[in-house]
Amino acid sequence: MHFISKTINHCGIDIAVLQEVDVYTKRSGRIHQAKEIAEILSLTSGVKWKHKFITSIKMYPGSYGNTIISRYPMKTVIRHHFKGKKDTEDRSFLLVCVKKDNKYYYVGTFHLGLGDEEMQAVEIKSILHKKFPGRAIIGGDLNAGEGTITHNIMCNSRFQMIDAGPEGTCTFECYDNLYNPKIDFWFASGVNVKKICSKVLSVDISDHRPVLTYVY
Repeated sequence: MHFISKTINHCGIDIAVLQEVDVYTKRSGRIHQAKEIAEILSLTSGVKWKHKFITSIKMYPGSYGNTIISRYPMKTVIRHHFKGKKDTEDRSFLLVCVKKDNKYYYVGTFHLGLGDEEMQAVEIKSILHKKFPGRAIIGGDLNAGEGTITHNIMCNSRFQMIDAGPEGTCTFECYDNLYNPKIDFWFASGVNVKKICSKVLSVDISDHRPVLTYVY
């Protein structure tokens, strides 16, 4: 938790979306990981950080899911659960509304299921098209690479979202092979993205590397 918080602080990040987050599970020492990261950031930055969490899988005890951590006020607007097939895990999509500089942004996090990713991508785009067609940026684990059907759905289904970049950079198990695919993305619509500033951070916090993008 301290390494994640240190990375967020060091990079000057305002909002972070995280996947595979444990809340009160035995394997993680029964701590609320999202809450702890927000508390560490509050202590080290002098700003009160907030967090929102959505459960993907109940663990007994605790749960496992996605979180959004922000230095700005936010409220949850969508909590959507994807029921996995017989041999796949449940997944989730969380969307919040963040207020920054008197502007409102919709920020989302997702972790698509391997084998279910195309169907879940269609559902996310349908939800956004129906309810929130404006300023939105969503990020997470696509479980599919650039140029795949799933990636194309996120960019072009219902309405256009841009892949905020960077292109062609490994994000998964890069410590084994830097030519592994990029499967973690930010997709944006209705906001300005400085793609030249987007980058994958060369830190192996987990088997995925963080993707950083700049929105204004």
